[in-house]
Amino acid sequence: MIAGMSHLTFVVKDLDRASQFFTMIFAAEEVYTSGERTFSIAKEKFFTIGDLWIAIMEGEPLAERSYNHVAFKIDDSDFEMYKSRIEALGLELLPPRPRVEGEGRSLYFYDFDNHLFELHTGTLAERLNAYHDASQQPELIPIDDALRLRAYDGNFQLAMPWYQDPFVYYNSEGMTDPRSVPDEDYVGKMYEYLAKHGELYFIEVLEEGNFIPIGDVTVKEENLPIVIGVPKYRGRGIGRKVMQAVLRRARKKGYKKIFGSVVYHHNIASQRLHESLGFKCVSITDNERVYEVDLEEFIDIN
Repeated sequence: MIAGMSHLTFVVKDLDRASQFFTMIFAAEEVYTSGERTFSIAKEKFFTIGDLWIAIMEGEPLAERSYNHVAFKIDDSDFEMYKSRIEALGLELLPPRPRVEGEGRSLYFYDFDNHLFELHTGTLAERLNAYHDASQQPELIPIDDALRLRAYDGNFQLAMPWYQDPFVYYNSEGMTDPRSVPDEDYVGKMYEYLAKHGELYFIEVLEEGNFIPIGDVTVKEENLPIVIGVPKYRGRGIGRKVMQAVLRRARKKGYKKIFGSVVYHHNIASQRLHESLGFKCVSITDNERVYEVDLEEFIDIN
């Protein structure tokens, strides 16, 4: 039966320099040095970090770097302190990887011998919960007291009046011919596609004590669509609040960016909305502009 971890051994080129690494970064306590008298296969030193036994042994360091690494738990309040220690030794800090909201923060850095270390603020339970929350579409996403997103329940017929409104099918679908107005088959298949390739929600507002659907939005990485289908709710800032909530949800799901969002040239309001949220126009065609946003740079401003 495994009782626990015994020790970790790192082969290093210079014992003194490696000693400096472990004592300065981890506040490790040196408890043994072999000197010239070796009991193992090479000169070595032992350290303790809490209850963990660390051994460093003189030899040839790793020839190449990899993502194989050892991670230590730290408190979030100590994050900047450890970052300063790493920088003080002149070590290379790696850019943070995309993260699901709630799984904690990490510092990734190599020692002098190509070993990769991580200092992580989260726990296994927090990461499992974060991954579960990110993978499961929530039934409701509250935005404020009178605005929320409700997961699509299969009732696409609710949306029929929206997509038969000339304003919507012109600005959302790019249709100008009244004979091409979306019918029930079109809307049903569209909703089926959106629900399969993203998280589809009805946008709902509180009216006379009840939440009523007024539009839809889909959380997806490519060409994120939003429609305010009821005319009286357009131009009231609802689209901006919804998009902020959607971008937060996308970041929580671990998306790195939203790309390929198509806005027609005539839809000036949508262009302004996207640009106000940090979207950048990356291409222009005869009748449309294509936007994307880096979610790591997205600033959530109400």
